[in-house]
Amino acid sequence: PASGWVTESPVVEATSSAAVLEVSVDGGDWEPYTGPVTVTGDGPHTVAFRDSLGGAAAVAFDLDGTAPTIVASVDPGADPSGWWTSPVTVSFTCDDVLSGVVTCPDPVVVDADGADQVVTGEVFDVAGNSAEASAEIDLDQTAPIASALNVDPSTVPLGGTVLVTADSVDATSGVGAAA
Repeated sequence: PASGWVTESPVVEATSSAAVLEVSVDGGDWEPYTGPVTVTGDGPHTVAFRDSLGGAAAVAFDLDGTAPTIVASVDPGADPSGWWTSPVTVSFTCDDVLSGVVTCPDPVVVDADGADQVVTGEVFDVAGNSAEASAEIDLDQTAPIASALNVDPSTVPLGGTVLVTADSVDATSGVGAAA
């Protein structure tokens, strides 16, 4: 591939008209070649061939079959109920120890009220592997509304306590408690 990296274990084959053909993988001992060689394990590899007629050939490649890592983090943190009351920034941290990271997503600001807002980022490494990470945001920047105060003094004896009730609504996160 153009990146120089392969993402799956390659199968390497050779042909020769010589009576003896040998193979060496990654500088190991020369062994009789009996058929295609499958190379496994991330990192740089070399498969070399030699025959009894003096012919020799080698192929070198880098194998990265492991996806990069990505972690989503949210700043600031949510309140104890899991909701945010002001805009938040979802940032991504990416890493790839083999071929390296090509792209890591930019931070995303969530500033619109709503529940279950999912922010997803995707990272790519040089070899072409990818991974995703997500953060779910529940944002409610609007205070609840208390309306329709209800006072019924006729039900309270003289000098007693007046009960006042109100209807409270919060269209986004709901009303947790009213005082």
